Amino acid sequence: MRNVMTSVFICALLLANAAAAADATPSPEAVASEYMTAMKNGDYSACASLMHTRALEDLKKILLPVLDAAQQAEDKSLLRLFDGATDYKTVTELAPKDFFIKFMTGVSKMNPDMLKTLAKAEMEPIGHVIEKEKTAHVVFRMTINMDDVKIAKLEVLSLEQDNGAWRALLTANVEGMAQMLQRRFKKQK
Repeated sequence: MRNVMTSVFICALLLANAAAAADATPSPEAVASEYMTAMKNGDYSACASLMHTRALEDLKKILLPVLDAAQQAEDKSLLRLFDGATDYKTVTELAPKDFFIKFMTGVSKMNPDMLKTLAKAEMEPIGHVIEKEKTAHVVFRMTINMDDVKIAKLEVLSLEQDNGAWRALLTANVEGMAQMLQRRFKKQK
């Protein structure tokens, strides 16, 4: 009887710990807030760690044909988009996470005003909508002060489950930048 009671007690503790761990999973809003704070601070390593693995891979897939076209055209201008890059081979061999970090750092260095504006932005999560159980669209209000004029805009950051945690997908801005580069280099071929 004592062994049964001990076993029941241990099972109850394990279930309580499992429930607490499940409750400890950050909400989509919490992950989105952390991601946006990292983006705001120019901490692209933190951003990358909060991104879905597939999103990081997608960015690289979008940009690889552009890099290949630039390399074939012997146009080194795109290298400056990747912080510290000196050749295309090294860039194309980067792991998706490092590829994202180098790309975002390079773009920010080329456009420091973008980072300054973003650093001043206030971001307030409003809530989220779940789509097909694995995707969450977090709505947040972004307020930016530009020349003493307050501009407020609603934005959406989509997240998807990745190994049991909510992770950010590519934002339309990042994906759009990559696609514009892709179009530009397709026209130059």
